This record gives sequence, structure tokens and C-alpha cells, in this order.
Amino acid sequence: GNHEFDYGSDNFRTMMWRAPFPVLSVNTFYRGTEIPFTRPHAILERNGVRVGVIGVIGADAMSVVLPSLVADLEFRDPVPYVRESVRELEPLVDLIVVLAHQGNTGPMQTDQEAHPEVWRDFEADIALTTAVPGIDVFLGGHAHRGIDPPYVNPETGTIILQSFGFGTRLAMLRLQ
Repeated sequence: GNHEFDYGSDNFRTMMWRAPFPVLSVNTFYRGTEIPFTRPHAILERNGVRVGVIGVIGADAMSVVLPSLVADLEFRDPVPYVRESVRELEPLVDLIVVLAHQGNTGPMQTDQEAHPEVWRDFEADIALTTAVPGIDVFLGGHAHRGIDPPYVNPETGTIILQSFGFGTRLAMLRLQ
């Protein structure tokens, strides 16, 4: 998400390589190049199920980062890049999951996000899952909205969910 860049892209790059898990963003590139900043996706296997995971960061999330901290990067429209990752992953996995940090910036008060009158929409999540068929599960963030029960995109069948922000709740989805 956007806070990974709070101390600049150089610091994030250093910390990314120390992480014991893959850091993913399908639509983040070094400015003016086709060189990706991170891996676009990963394949994880759990209990015999192969899961393709694609990372996305949205334009609104990056709009709240100081431009000087990410001057060497560009954050592109995720749709064509997610579409390409889905094409690559489909023959290799049982399930495709997108982890996204996009949409309208959520409220900053941890005690306010549970109130429906300050919820942000999740139209960006619906739009992406409509534009890219083949995504089974879409886990959204940045809006701090929380979606309970999960929303199912009527056009693609993608299950969309978000937990609220600031670690106040844990989202869990069980699939068979």
C-alpha cells in the first residue's frame, strides 16, 4: 500500500528484499521503463491447492504519498497488467486472488470507519473485477470500508471483500 513508501522507494526496496514473503505489485514500474519494481504475482501452494496471487496498487493510494518519495517510480492502470497475470496464471493454478490497495482513501479515524455514513465505495474493485474475468477472489484495501458479507460481482462471479482499516478487524473467507 501507500505507507510502504512513507520513507521513500529506496528504503522500501531495501526492506522488500528482507521480507520473508513475496512483495507484489503488477502495476509499479521504474519511471519511463518497462522494468517492474516488484514481482507482479506469485504462486503459493497450501494443502495441495495452488493459488496465484497478484498485487495491485491504485492511483488514489499513491496520490497520498509525497511525490519526491516515489519520483523514480510510476504506478500504471492495473487492468492490462492484471489481465496479463491472469492469463499467465490460469493454466498453472486452482485459484486466482488479487490483493489490492486501491479506491478512495479511507477515513483516518479508527473509531469512525465502522460508521456507514463515512464508508467509501468499492467501485474501483468492482470495475477491475468486471474488466478482468478470471479473478476468483479480490481482497481490497485502502478504503477502510469493510464488506460483510462479501460482495459477488454479478458479471464475473468474483468474490470481493475488504476488512476495515488499521487492523481493527480480521477478514476471513472460507472456500471449498
